[in-house]
Amino acid sequence: MAEQEVVLEVEGIVKRFPGVLANDNVSLTLHRGEILALLGENGAGKSTLMNIVYGLYHQDSGAIRVKGREVQFASPRDAIQSGIGMVHQHFQLIPVMTVAENVVLGEEEGVAFTGGSNPLLQRLIERLPSVLVFILSMILGFSLGEWRYVFGGAVIGAAAGVLVAFPPLARWLWGAAWRVGVAFLAIWIAARMELITQVALTDIALRQKVETFDEERPQEMDGYTVKGGTVERARISFD
Repeated sequence: MAEQEVVLEVEGIVKRFPGVLANDNVSLTLHRGEILALLGENGAGKSTLMNIVYGLYHQDSGAIRVKGREVQFASPRDAIQSGIGMVHQHFQLIPVMTVAENVVLGEEEGVAFTGGSNPLLQRLIERLPSVLVFILSMILGFSLGEWRYVFGGAVIGAAAGVLVAFPPLARWLWGAAWRVGVAFLAIWIAARMELITQVALTDIALRQKVETFDEERPQEMDGYTVKGGTVERARISFD
């Protein structure tokens, strides 16, 4: 059986951060059609290596070859053009932008039509999602066959459309609703705790040690800002 084509080769990758050697002479080879699982404990350098392959980081030494051709990615865009994509472990979003703007970030002209130089068309396209939400809510109301549902669908659609049109307002309302919900949940839990102590013959409270972190003043070392800290364990009271 003929050996399959090598599509990605990583050789001797070294990456250092201040005080940390993240990758120490790491090499791997990926063949066409192969599923390669990169395993390791926390801090082993898996994410760092993938970020280097994807062009987010630049290695201190070593080489990356794509289909036999040595490459040096200046940015993730270069990696994407070479056929390398990455799904990040954590969200890589810009909070001040909408979901749609995050999705097409960097590819706005090729992915989404924004209306060109026509201001009226641009405004219509911006409000199109809100209009679609309202129309779908109305259709749902009509499908239920009663005018009260149509009216309810119109109200819900209008409210949802406004939230879609103004993401900052939606985020503020969601934050307020979340805080109110957490407050009610805390009150409910407290009430249940009181009921438990009234019913039970014996009350046992587990006192868990918690960690407190004391951060030291940042220091400048070799052009980098380094923060230090100490961790203390303290027992909290439950009385």
